[in-house]
Amino acid sequence: MSYRYTCAVFVLNEEKVLLIKHKKLNRWLPPGGCVESNETPDEAALREVYEEVGVHIELLGDQVPILPEVKVVHQPIHIQVEQNPDGPNNIDFIYYAKLMDKNYTIKLNLDEALEYHWFDRLSIEELIPQHELKINALKALDFVSLKY
Repeated sequence: MSYRYTCAVFVLNEEKVLLIKHKKLNRWLPPGGCVESNETPDEAALREVYEEVGVHIELLGDQVPILPEVKVVHQPIHIQVEQNPDGPNNIDFIYYAKLMDKNYTIKLNLDEALEYHWFDRLSIEELIPQHELKINALKALDFVSLKY
């Protein structure tokens, strides 16, 4: 079995989560993509969000300790293995994030996505048919309401 490393970022703002309508898959997903060979998963998360929606984010979760002479990678919220019938399975690093700038402007990359939407709890329940995505998006909203 072969794997590729990917990341997915649930960007949160005012009790809503940002999802994009993926152009190739034609379904709602959080911004994300493949981890490149020259980057860590957390670096890929920051890059992918900026490439897909044009905003800078801060990853949420446990504080990253500063250690002398060691680069510490920001811990993902969790890691999941996604089955891919058309190629290698994904080992997907799941992150939660908040916007760095409250006066943001989404600049959707139309090569990657058809549209974007800020989903609240009700719209997640009503409009997201994929069980895994629904659970992850609702957990992200729960996390931000408890921690921030």
